[in-house]
Amino acid sequence: MRSACALRLVEAQTFRQRLLGLHAWSCWGDAPWGLLLPRCRLVHGLGLAQVFDLVFLGQSGEILRCLPEWPPNRWAACARAWAALELPPGYCRGAGWADRIEQAWALRVGVPEDRGVNRVEAAVQQGGDQDVQDQG
Repeated sequence: MRSACALRLVEAQTFRQRLLGLHAWSCWGDAPWGLLLPRCRLVHGLGLAQVFDLVFLGQSGEILRCLPEWPPNRWAACARAWAALELPPGYCRGAGWADRIEQAWALRVGVPEDRGVNRVEAAVQQGGDQDVQDQG
C-alpha cells in the first residue's frame, strides 16, 4: 500500500501524448503524480499557462538534472537523459522529493524495458521462430 505522499508516474505512451505533454493532463489533482516521458532529452513548455518542475533521469532512474518551477514557453535539454519527468510546480522544493522519484521509478509500469524488449530483440536476432513470453 502506498503512503499518502507516494508519487505515481503516468507514462506518455503515444506520439500525441508525448507531443502534448502536460496539455493532455492539465489537472494535477490531489494525489502527487508526474508525467514520465521515456527516451526524452528535450522538453518544451510551449503554450502552457503555468510553471512545472522538470527532472531529467538516466536509464537507471538516477536524477541527472532538476529544473524546479520551469517557466512556460521555454525549452530544456539534457544530453545524457533517458527520460524526462514533469511534476507539479514546487514538488522538487519539498523534503524527500528525490527519494519519492526513485521509489516511483522502481514501481513504474509500462516502460518497454520492463516488458522484455531485450528478449524480443534477442529472439529476432536468433531467427525469430521462438516465442518470447512476458514474465513481468
